[in-house]
Amino acid sequence: MNDAPASAENDFGYTLRHTGTVALGVVGALAALVVAGVSLAAGPAFVAALVTFAALSVVLLVRPSVRVGTGGVRIDNPFRRHVVPWPAYQDVASRWNLCVYAARDPGEVEIKAWALASRVTRPRGEGLLGLPGIRGRLTRDLPPAPERPRTSGLPAHIAGTASGAASFIEQAHAEWQEGVATGEFRAPAAAQRHVDQRWDLLDITLVAVPAVAWLIALLVG
Repeated sequence: MNDAPASAENDFGYTLRHTGTVALGVVGALAALVVAGVSLAAGPAFVAALVTFAALSVVLLVRPSVRVGTGGVRIDNPFRRHVVPWPAYQDVASRWNLCVYAARDPGEVEIKAWALASRVTRPRGEGLLGLPGIRGRLTRDLPPAPERPRTSGLPAHIAGTASGAASFIEQAHAEWQEGVATGEFRAPAAAQRHVDQRWDLLDITLVAVPAVAWLIALLVG
């Protein structure tokens, strides 16, 4: 049996985003693809435009999310991905949308999330990150919920609003600190304590390929 403390790897077990927005994006993308499929006779430019619209629906409405776990907070915005490890995390705000503040030389960086909290999928374990204490404090004043399969076990105000998402991140950070203090987690190495911001190549590819095809069709036509 391995008694060594678990490392704070890039485990982002919770996904927070607007399920209504995701559904809208899926419906829009599917509708555009269906119309493109039945309109092949309209020409390549028209079809490529519809495929580009479908790709934009996926990139702007379906893929954005905020993920929280033992590794910190990962914010997937359209075309950009931001990873804030817990040692770099400073604060969170939710006045207009979810905004995470993190330390970065020099000063700090402000990261606004395109997606807001709407659904939380809880991984196995009692607490937010697998520890028992924080989740009990979150839910101790709530009446017992009726038994339903596949529920997150979290209060609705956490699962459905930007302010709830901010509170959720604060609680997860507190639990991570508690886990490090008690030896449940290992703090990441120095090289893994910096904010990682990079372009999302999948998002860029999804939009660029049909957009280039559309442009070529317009020029050739």
